[in-house]
Amino acid sequence: MASFVKTVLGWVPHLLLAGALLLYVPWILGIPGTSTADYADGWYIGYAAINAFIPVYAILGVVGVISRFGWLPIPFGWIRIALWCSAGAFAVAMTIAIYAILN
Repeated sequence: MASFVKTVLGWVPHLLLAGALLLYVPWILGIPGTSTADYADGWYIGYAAINAFIPVYAILGVVGVISRFGWLPIPFGWIRIALWCSAGAFAVAMTIAIYAILN
């Protein structure tokens, strides 16, 4: 049971990446044309979060593969921690963005 929970929790950053990729185009299309709109700040925060999370995740994924083969002297656990930190920062930024849009 513990290995199942560990496996499912390991999917969380990947699921957040899938959500970011699926939200990318609709989020861009929803950005208001005027920056004076009340909800514009939320859209801009979300846009910055999506545009930061996707490349950071891709870079960490490549570095993770390189470290798995032993070509880079960085422990894979550090890369996994960095993936979780980037996923957490993305989740917090999107929560703030959605809150700013709705209020």
